[in-house]
Amino acid sequence: MPRSSQFTTLSNGILSITAFVIITSGCSSSSQGAPPKQISRPIAIATDPSSIAAPAPDIAESRSPSGTLLPPEAKRVARGFVTAYAEHDATDSGDLSYADAGKRAARLATGKLAVELAQKRPGQEAPWGALKARQVRQTAEITSVGLPDGAPAPTPKAAFVRVAYTLTSKPRTGSVQHSSEQLALRLVRTKVGWRVADLPWA
Repeated sequence: MPRSSQFTTLSNGILSITAFVIITSGCSSSSQGAPPKQISRPIAIATDPSSIAAPAPDIAESRSPSGTLLPPEAKRVARGFVTAYAEHDATDSGDLSYADAGKRAARLATGKLAVELAQKRPGQEAPWGALKARQVRQTAEITSVGLPDGAPAPTPKAAFVRVAYTLTSKPRTGSVQHSSEQLALRLVRTKVGWRVADLPWA
């Protein structure tokens, strides 16, 4: 083979090898520079209601929507006050007047409110007469205790509390009635513990 042909063949071989190296390097660098593709994974959602833990009733009941926890003793006094305040026994062997409920509630009150609750007032005659005529016994079942909407957070010395309850009115004859009620209280801490000082929205 002539030298010129050998030279031409050698040159073509070198060019082919160079082109192959360039193409291979370009493909490699482009695949290395691209960010790795992320695979999205579905979020597991519990479909069985029994697998979702519910808050403890005592905490869920006494927390406000903002998460403020009412003092346990204040909560206990609020429950006891509302129960005493709302329950009336107009049967023959029950209360003597509408004010008897106020007297029971006054034991958990303080200041001016305690004095007012223990007194008979003219406005009590009509509701007492209606209960007495049907020999109605009213009982209260507390359903929730919490902070009223918009009320300030409780402090070591004072707290606003809203108590929701179901009032059951059972006459001597006739159908039993149920109603949903609520009462807002302002409690203060005294020397003998938490006491109800006011019914701010009553």
